[in-house]
Amino acid sequence: MVDLYKLIRKTCFLPVSSYSIKEVAPCIRSLMERKGLPGGHEWKKIKSLAELEQELAASMWAGPAIRKSVDEVRKVMADFELSDEAAIFDASADMSAVWFNLYVERKEPVWMKLIEIYNADDLKATRALVDWFLFMEVNDGVK
Repeated sequence: MVDLYKLIRKTCFLPVSSYSIKEVAPCIRSLMERKGLPGGHEWKKIKSLAELEQELAASMWAGPAIRKSVDEVRKVMADFELSDEAAIFDASADMSAVWFNLYVERKEPVWMKLIEIYNADDLKATRALVDWFLFMEVNDGVK
């Protein structure tokens, strides 16, 4: 097991305000793109109910399930008095705990789907960082 956070802090100087995976992975993507290489990761950002509909459709959810899910999210937004749709989709560890509590309380699969999207993104970002470290080791910091 390797603590990527400690490894990054000890071995890298990156133009980011925090060495969290949320900031490092997009920075690495930018650095690699400048070299014409793949790498890093950008988080999936759902910003609206329409984008949620698209994500659920891409995940092969049926039309009635999509409509029910959008209605569910709309109800929760009203309960929380949220006017900004993006706020309910703010992917973070804190929000994933909120989504889990909503799933436990309301039993609606859309909340578990949002957790799944968030966790899949974290896994992809972690893999991208591991790949970047391996690339740097093999290429000895290619310039």
